[in-house]
Formats: sequence, structure tokens, C-alpha cells
Amino acid sequence: MELICAAILNILCSALGFMINMFYVFCLVSGQTRKIRQPLLTLLVLMIFCTSLFQVSQILYISLDISAVSMELKYSMNIFMYYSIRVSMPTTLWLNIFYCTQIVPGRTALFTWFKRNIRIIVYLIFIFTNIYFLFNFFLQFLLNFNQTSNSTVESSDITTFDSSDVTTGARAQLSEILGKVDILTIVLIFLGLITMLTVNGATVCYLYKHIRKMTKSGKSINSQVLQNQVRVTITGLVQGPLYLLCTMGMFLDLYHIYYQYKCDQNILWTVFSVYSLSTTLNLGVGQSLFRQRITQLCRNGETSESDQTELS
Repeated sequence: MELICAAILNILCSALGFMINMFYVFCLVSGQTRKIRQPLLTLLVLMIFCTSLFQVSQILYISLDISAVSMELKYSMNIFMYYSIRVSMPTTLWLNIFYCTQIVPGRTALFTWFKRNIRIIVYLIFIFTNIYFLFNFFLQFLLNFNQTSNSTVESSDITTFDSSDVTTGARAQLSEILGKVDILTIVLIFLGLITMLTVNGATVCYLYKHIRKMTKSGKSINSQVLQNQVRVTITGLVQGPLYLLCTMGMFLDLYHIYYQYKCDQNILWTVFSVYSLSTTLNLGVGQSLFRQRITQLCRNGETSESDQTELS
């Protein structure tokens, strides 16, 4: 993909996604968050923050990439952009898990316990994932910019040493640690993908059986609660392929690094920008707070236009 085409497409996707996220922030700070229970509010805030972080970092990276700045600064922003897309993926996963716990009734002791403790589980998982990905970010930064500190030799038998050998040895150890961390990252992302598909499948199966029972018993299926459940289930199903797309991008990027596979980085970052924008739009479709706010603003705009027409 040509650099100019990729830059234009990625900037448009990131800028549009960031503006939509700022609208979501406006909705959250407008005083209507009291209607949202925890941990849904925390999940929404983290999801908006993480996607916005990636979108801003991508705009800055593209701006640096087409300008005459040092390669160190460009690569620093590239590492940070990769970190931001990694931390945004668990937010979509756990939002779908939360929807599943609110829709599917607890029929086993384990699932019932999980539903009751979903808030503390979400908090602990996010603390762990952020610490883990932040650790990975610093490892990549140190490895690529040779900022590892020289090892201190405490043995009394050694009085002199070659600092370059120490630096080379430290970089080799750091590279080995980073390789193991990347393998663990692949495993975690793959488990997240399996969890996403399992959760979506369980939610769809339950709603399908529930709607069939209501239809056979003659009950109305036009209730607001059921419509909301169907809506968030559909958005979860849409999020599944998006998560798969982002996962494939992660695998290709790591395969490119360790096996010297030729892969166009512009295509990879375009995949991530499309994932981020689609996730942002999907969030607005699934959350009634954002839809109601858009409807309210449209009504206010129509009212103001009618008032101006009457005055004229």
C-alpha cells in the first residue's frame, strides 16, 4: 500500500473515531451516568479511553512519519501505538462478557458466582493486563534503543570488564525475555478470541431458545428489555469478526518480526485503524445512552429551527 494512501485513510479513520469518542465523553459527563451500573460504566470509560489513545497515537505517528524527524522518535511512537491497540482489545472482550452475564441466567454454581463477582473480576483483570502490556512496552523500548543499564559485576575476582560485552549480553537476555513475553501475548490473544466466540455463541443460543419459548407461549417479543438484549447481542456478534481481524493483524506483526516475513506495515496499521473505528461505531449502536443523546440533540435542533422560523 502506498504511504500517502495509507496515511490519508488512517488519519481519516482515526480522526473520525476520535471525534465520535469525544461525543461519547460528552454523553458520559452530561450527568446521565447515574443510570449506568458498575462495572459497565468502567468498561465504557476504559473502552473509550483506550480506543482514543490509539487513534491519537496513530495520527501523531503518521504526522511524524511524513516529517523529517529522527528515527528514534518515530519508532518510539510506533511502539506506543502498538501498546495502545493491545490494551484496547481486552475492553471489547470484557464488555461482551458483561453483556453475557446480564442476559444469560446462571444455571451452574460457577457461572452464578462469576455473575455475582463480575465487578471485582473485571477490575483485577484490567489491572493485570495493563501491567503486563506496560511491561512489554518498556521491554521493547529498552531493547530497540539500547537503554539497558550495564550490569554491575560484584565478584572480587573480576576487576575489569568490557562494557560493550556487557551491553551485548544484556541485550541478548532482554531479547530472550521479550520473545517469551510475545509468546505469552499470542496465547492470551488466542484465548481472548476463543472466549469472544464462546460468549457470543452462548448469548445467541440462549436468546434464540428464549424467543422461541415466548413465541410458543403467545407472549409478546416486543418488550424493551428483550429488544435491548437483542441489540447488544448483535453488536457482540459484529465485534467478533472485528476482534478476529485485529488478532490476525497481531499474529502477522509478530510473525513478521521473528521470522523476517515480508509484510506491509501500512496494511497492518490500516487494519488496526479500521478495527478501532468500527469498534467505536459499534459501541454507539449498542449503548442506549449514546443513541438517546443523539435523538435528543436532533430534537433540540429541530425545535430551535422551528422557533427561528416562527420568529422570522
